[in-house]
Amino acid sequence: MCSEFRLYGKLNCTVFDLISGDLEPKQTKALGFLLSESQLALSVFLGLIKHCGLKYDKVIVDCEAQRKQQGNNDRIDILLRFYLNRVPQIAFIVEAKSAGANTSAHKAAIQAAKYTSGFRQLSAFKGMIHTITLTREVKEITQCVSLSWSELITALFPKASKDKHIKDFLTFFLNIKHGMKYYDEEILSIPAGVTYDAIMSSGIYECPVQYKTKKRSLFITFRNKKGLMDRLYKLTDIVEFDINEMTAINEVNKTWPGFKTRLSTYKQTLRNQGQDPVSGNKRVYILDLDHPLVLPFPVRPVENNASPVYYSLHEFLTPVNSSIDCVIVQKDVSIENDILSIHTNGKKIYHLFDKSGNKLQSFATVGTYGPLQVDMKYELIVQGSNRNVELKRICLEYVDKKWTMFYQF
Repeated sequence: MCSEFRLYGKLNCTVFDLISGDLEPKQTKALGFLLSESQLALSVFLGLIKHCGLKYDKVIVDCEAQRKQQGNNDRIDILLRFYLNRVPQIAFIVEAKSAGANTSAHKAAIQAAKYTSGFRQLSAFKGMIHTITLTREVKEITQCVSLSWSELITALFPKASKDKHIKDFLTFFLNIKHGMKYYDEEILSIPAGVTYDAIMSSGIYECPVQYKTKKRSLFITFRNKKGLMDRLYKLTDIVEFDINEMTAINEVNKTWPGFKTRLSTYKQTLRNQGQDPVSGNKRVYILDLDHPLVLPFPVRPVENNASPVYYSLHEFLTPVNSSIDCVIVQKDVSIENDILSIHTNGKKIYHLFDKSGNKLQSFATVGTYGPLQVDMKYELIVQGSNRNVELKRICLEYVDKKWTMFYQF
């Protein structure tokens, strides 16, 4: 298998060639590099565009491919050319727009169509050229495959643990190391409690209108009674209406066929648990049930607090970091530049000890300690002021040039 990565026509490019350019070119160059270096990522991409059975032994991934005509130097964001036994098989023109922009896929498709002729790189691919748009939102377009960045990230996410290039790309794209960021927060986590089964069976969540969330996230997830989260959903729509008013229900069903049946399932599941759906205007979240992102390991906060919480996707990418086979996420404790910071709401008190058992400091609200010594192990003993705090201690250790936290329950 042969794979080449080219940037502006230059051969033998490295990852450092991706640095230049504004936000949009940075994204497309990074994606192009990923597709050239990772066979697994390329397979995921081909699956998304319905060409997973493509046979080839060489692919050229060309970022910013130039037309180089007098008075017209158009550039293709990403050009993929596939060969088998040196014979051209198929070419894909990818017109990618910034994940932070609201450019429509329709406009991107019109632009991509202009690139199907006049490029010398495509002279051997006549009749074998396909156009693809990659935008923040998806819109179906005739004669053009339309993808969204969220679809791509969702498909790559489960593969991150198997492929370093994919993990590095997600690190870059999702701001794991404070580089670039295209979503304010990727995940909205909502405590579901007794409504959890009803939400999971129907893909519907409802709450009072005044409970509006601060911002729209890439994914939404729900915590069960133990605070566990095992899958992420993309949000299809948010509608405000009375869930017991048939006229309103029928109107929503016209836009989202099948909604009426799903809402009936939601209500019946609640009734089976002794809960009656309350009438009145509600804020109703309609989830994409067909494409959930099933997490490799369940995720839970330190305590199942009552309010919605926003998380970054990289917090859910962490390997299992606890004694209960869960990925633990929390907002109380952070370490930056060897300085330990504590932000607790008073329900917990943290006591910091060194490896010899010497107590260094206690935190009841907000405080810092540092610098931590990289050759030293520390423990944060947790004193809970209510029964929801099951965490006993957090073990702090400097491993692979970064501070790690292991949670013991």
